[in-house]
Amino acid sequence: MMHTRASQRGATLLIALIFLVVMTLFGVSAINTSSMNLRIAGNMQFQHQATAAAQMGIDHVLASLSNFTAPAAQNVAVDINQDGTPDYTAAVTAPVCTASQTAKGYSAEYCATGACPLDTSWEVSSTVNDALTGAKVTVTQGVKVRLPGGSSC
Repeated sequence: MMHTRASQRGATLLIALIFLVVMTLFGVSAINTSSMNLRIAGNMQFQHQATAAAQMGIDHVLASLSNFTAPAAQNVAVDINQDGTPDYTAAVTAPVCTASQTAKGYSAEYCATGACPLDTSWEVSSTVNDALTGAKVTVTQGVKVRLPGGSSC
C-alpha cells in the first residue's frame, strides 16, 4: 500500500508538538521540585536557628550561679547573626532542682558547721517562637551545679 504525500502532511508537526508539550511538562516539574527543595532547606535553617537561640538562652542562665540560688524565669534576647539586633527571644523557665546531696570529700566536722557544699541536679527549659517563620522549638537541658554551703535546693 502506497501512501501519498497529502495523507502524511502534518504528522511530523503533530509529533513535534507532542514532544514540545512533554518537554514543557518536564521543565515545569523540575522548577516545582527545585522550589519545593528550596523551601524545605529554608525551613530547616529557621528550625536550626531557633534551636541555637533556645540553647543560647539556656547558656545565658547557666552562666550565673545566682540563677540557681534564686531561680526565676527569664526572657533572653538572642542575636544569632551578630549584627547587634536581637533575632529571637528565648523564654527560659526558672531552673527546677530535681535532686541534691551533700558534696562528697568533706569532713564531718566541716559539714557540721553548715558550710558543706551541695551537689545539685537542675532542669532548665527554653522555648523560642518565631512568628515570622512559624518555627517553634523547646530545648530542655539537665545540669549539675555545686552550690555553696548554706544553700538549699
